[in-house]
Amino acid sequence: MNPKGSPPPLENAPMFRDLSARQKTALAGISLPREFRRGEIIFHQGSPSVGFYLIHSGAVNVHRLSRDGTERLIRIFHAGESFAEASLLSGGVYPATARAMIDCSTHLIPKAPFLSLLERDASFGLRMFVALSIRIHDMAGTIENLRIENMRERLLRWLIARRPPAANPVSYTISLTTTKAALAAELGMRQETLSRHLASLRKSGDLTVNGREIVVLNSERLRELLSEMDV
Repeated sequence: MNPKGSPPPLENAPMFRDLSARQKTALAGISLPREFRRGEIIFHQGSPSVGFYLIHSGAVNVHRLSRDGTERLIRIFHAGESFAEASLLSGGVYPATARAMIDCSTHLIPKAPFLSLLERDASFGLRMFVALSIRIHDMAGTIENLRIENMRERLLRWLIARRPPAANPVSYTISLTTTKAALAAELGMRQETLSRHLASLRKSGDLTVNGREIVVLNSERLRELLSEMDV
């Protein structure tokens, strides 16, 4: 799809915040704005890699297909996150399929020009290596949490993590950018299980749910519930 307008500047992305002004300018010079409609395939598993993507708005489902054709969710990526970096080193192909879950605004960082930047600028390469290492560490922590935490604990952590950091409010609204089915998959549970845990928190007066809006009524209470589970 041809872009309708350029997404926000790359320097707004957490992944690139530690780059120098010169390096950000060089990166912006090779990046290509790309827009995708809800349901549109961004790339297919096994297709040649053209680079990796940075999401400015929207959400992307990255999954692999099993031999019987079943989709196996790897992760849902949101605004501010990048995906498909592994394709730069995985034999030149995408190891999974990516699909826009809602309308998405992205930047494509083309493979060849990006690798050329790494070769020409050792400092750029080091800073990108650090940024990617932090991302891999965070993802490893997420996977470990999914393994050891029970489902209610996962939901509580997810709700607490969505509290706006600047205002640090007791009550806040979370507007889902994806379906509840997608959120359930992201949390490693069935949709019915997610609905049951949300209903329990709603019954106890800790939150309300209206369509795709979740209103946390008392974030400190959620922290207390999570603390009780850690004991």
